Amino acid sequence: MHYLAEVSITNFRSCVSCTVPLAPFTPIVGYNNAGKSNILAAIRWLVRKWVLSQSDFFDDNEPVVVSGTIKGITGEVLEALEPRHRARIVPFVVHDSIKIRRIQPRPGGSVSDIQLHILSPADGDEQWHQNPTGIDAAITALFPEPIHIAAMEDAAEDVARARNNTTIGKLLAELIDPVTQQYGQTIEAALAQVRRLLGADGDERPPELLAFDQNANEVLRTLFPGVEVKLHIPTPGVEEILKGGTIRVFEAPGTNGREVSAMGHGTQRIIQMALVRCLADRRANVNNTATTTLLLIDEPELYLHPTAVELVREALRSLSESGYQVVFTTHSPQMVSIDSIADTLIIRKRAVGGTYCLPTIRTAVARVVTDARHQAETLFEFQNAAQVLFSDRVLLIEGKTENRLLPLIARLEGYVVPGEGAVALIPLHGSPNIPKALEVLRALGIPARAVADLDFAFRVAIPLGWIDPASEDVQRCKEILEDLQKSGVLSLDDDGLPRRSDRGSAEDGFALLAAHPDAVDHIARIHEALRARGVWVWKRGSLEQHLGIQAKTEKTWAAYALKLQEEGCEAAIEDYEGVVEMLSWACEVDGRGGRALRIAATTT
Repeated sequence: MHYLAEVSITNFRSCVSCTVPLAPFTPIVGYNNAGKSNILAAIRWLVRKWVLSQSDFFDDNEPVVVSGTIKGITGEVLEALEPRHRARIVPFVVHDSIKIRRIQPRPGGSVSDIQLHILSPADGDEQWHQNPTGIDAAITALFPEPIHIAAMEDAAEDVARARNNTTIGKLLAELIDPVTQQYGQTIEAALAQVRRLLGADGDERPPELLAFDQNANEVLRTLFPGVEVKLHIPTPGVEEILKGGTIRVFEAPGTNGREVSAMGHGTQRIIQMALVRCLADRRANVNNTATTTLLLIDEPELYLHPTAVELVREALRSLSESGYQVVFTTHSPQMVSIDSIADTLIIRKRAVGGTYCLPTIRTAVARVVTDARHQAETLFEFQNAAQVLFSDRVLLIEGKTENRLLPLIARLEGYVVPGEGAVALIPLHGSPNIPKALEVLRALGIPARAVADLDFAFRVAIPLGWIDPASEDVQRCKEILEDLQKSGVLSLDDDGLPRRSDRGSAEDGFALLAAHPDAVDHIARIHEALRARGVWVWKRGSLEQHLGIQAKTEKTWAAYALKLQEEGCEAAIEDYEGVVEMLSWACEVDGRGGRALRIAATTT
């Protein structure tokens, strides 16, 4: 299937200069007013032009330019095109791709002022052919009329009013020809009988109409002799009747149908999505290789129950695998499935520079991780972290206790405030994954920090070169560990670090180190060194030691959560100051602490 693989937008609304990669199924996320809908409109304009008004131009003195790369134009696709369209496209195909751009030089004017250029492989990358004969029609053959559904569009009107730009109107347009061909004569015969009854020249007019004609003409003759009138009730044709079609909703057999507008917004939206699917199915045919239909939807989840959101998502994905390129905006993590997180577009807007697109997670991982196996592992870490896409900043964590209790502590301490500026709390599968995850997030342009147990400093940070293994702090901590082993309270591995044994867990060993009076200052300096790199290590070894809990079980977390709510954080948390200091650090903006933030936790 061919599809738009990349679109570059210049001077269109908030898109001063914006390039977005696209796939057959592309979710787009971003805050309100970031420019997501403008991107959809630009994509639509590229394949189906209309005259742009002044409000569509960021700068009236500059042209609007939207260019796109179409991939997948294989020999099979070309063969399926009509010969006249194939002849226009073939000279410009390079590696199964073509590049086009559409330009409107100034606001207003006529459609003829809009130019379509196509890149010629023989002329180099910067040489464009302007309006080659027949190229616009050829592009239309590749991409027929897009289906575009706006977020605030009246769903009831879209499914009940048969107009050219409504879903029901497009669906009825698909039905008119086959219905007319098969049943046209039957319907026309019935309409002819109606005309004989109601038409002014009908030969079977009912007595009531004849009486009206007679009475009216008796009065008229006294005023204007020689003129007659007849009441004429026009009868529509077959096409007019079909175009007047609408949708009625029946909630149970035998009940009266209701107008769509009488239903709730959620039901209206579900019906709208169902009709989109019906329209897509109608447009599908045995040989549709030559066409890809663009389906552009703003917030398909609007008004829907969470279960219905997932059904709509899967329906759209199914369409993207059968001749439709689906691009949609969303504010719902449920619209972003695990296998599409890596390719989801994150849209932002600057005060100067307008709308722009962050790199996708897949692109960021490829920049940071060169080994294919490690790329797959790093991508897997993000597959259950859709909150990354909907947050300004990220706090990576490695422990389940952090995931279960930190959001509650943050809320009780006033760090959870609705609105933008969200800090997503993202759990990882082990602290060794923290450094690469931080690199990926920073490559995405998303500020990120991490919270880790004390063992991170010795097992991960030292091998990375973040901490000098020969430093006095590290050496003194290892000496203390050796002394603790000699005293019989812990066991060490070959690297001189705590390990699990009958004396306790490795975590218990680091807690003993952190509690040793001679280690406190050394651990504090190690903590500060890693804090400067964006990683907070718990100075007591782990969060559990700061909270004052021992077990890591659901029962323990539930009991502690109740204690927090009943007693308050300051009374319940053993090291209240240390935990609150971490929260303040996690929520810092440009080095300034603040509480006008929210921490959004994901589940493991």
